[in-house]
Amino acid sequence: MKEKISSLTSSTISALRFPLTVGVVFIHFNVLSDNLAVRGTGNAEHFPTWLVCMFNLFSEVLPRIAVPLFFIISGYLFFRSGFMIRTYTDKLRRRVRTLLVPYILWNLLYLIRTAFRDIPAFSGLSHDTAQANWSLSAVLACFWDKSRGVFPVPASSYIYPQDFPLWYVRDLMVMVVLAPVFYWMLKKVGWLAVVVLGMVWLALHSICNITYWGQFFTAAFFFSWGACYGLKGMDLVASMRHRTWIALLYPLWAVADMLKVEGIYGIYIHNIGIIFGIFSAVVLTAYLLERGVIRVNKFLSDGSFFLYALHALLMLVLARCITKVFFVDSLFYTVALYFIVPCLTTAVSFGLYELLRRYTPRICAVLTGGR
Repeated sequence: MKEKISSLTSSTISALRFPLTVGVVFIHFNVLSDNLAVRGTGNAEHFPTWLVCMFNLFSEVLPRIAVPLFFIISGYLFFRSGFMIRTYTDKLRRRVRTLLVPYILWNLLYLIRTAFRDIPAFSGLSHDTAQANWSLSAVLACFWDKSRGVFPVPASSYIYPQDFPLWYVRDLMVMVVLAPVFYWMLKKVGWLAVVVLGMVWLALHSICNITYWGQFFTAAFFFSWGACYGLKGMDLVASMRHRTWIALLYPLWAVADMLKVEGIYGIYIHNIGIIFGIFSAVVLTAYLLERGVIRVNKFLSDGSFFLYALHALLMLVLARCITKVFFVDSLFYTVALYFIVPCLTTAVSFGLYELLRRYTPRICAVLTGGR
């Protein structure tokens, strides 16, 4: 058995959960995107350069470390106590409760919410136009690839379930099933396996239309990175602190990424920046915790999965309600909307989480996997 996780590493992981999840919310409310279908968003060419840079920074640069870092943490925690077949089967059983059951329930909830688009009172809150297909194959497809689901949408480079942010949970379950393969690779060649997976990840993301393999190798690279720390008994925070120079490089790298260099160089700048940003987030969070500048808020940490799973169902509904009640065609309005909607989504999500936790704790526990 490996040594227990240090208090600082445990606190760092807990402290990171909330800001990383809020970052995911900002990723999904990028007002430069034409896919939001919310008044006042899209048409990036109409925004001044400084505003485009700001939106890029808060939706495409800083928060893009979130899911990769979640995979690192998951791999680290999964392998921290070593690996044996008996303990592996025990961990698989626990992941049914903590991952599979919430994954199924949240996708069902999203499917029910999407079905409301055919009700006249709610039709204005949805911009879906596809004809519903309630065949068994379409319903089952919602749990893997919503482009072939009940409400088909055009296929994109990536494959998402109905509650699309939960592609992370879906692929984490794939990584858990493949854990014996990761164990064998890491025991045989150690960090070389991580480096090779990282190179594949970088190479795939420079190719257009990479489909599911881009997501798979994102999960495989970062999960194996954390797994290698765990199997070798390395402390996550202490190990990353040995590379503090990488963390210090990140602000300059983030600026370069924010400016959106075109072509393949821009893709490499972005993806290498994710690696630098992970070091920076862990090192900075640990530093602030040690000096008492911040402390772990258990409520925010525990409720972060609820926010992660719910925000996609809630965010666009709130945005469209706001723009129906009050809309001004101005840059100031767009900037205000950009910050208000994610903040309101976060506040409402945690309000609902607290209500469920207080009055229906069993339902809350099932939806959050007992977190």
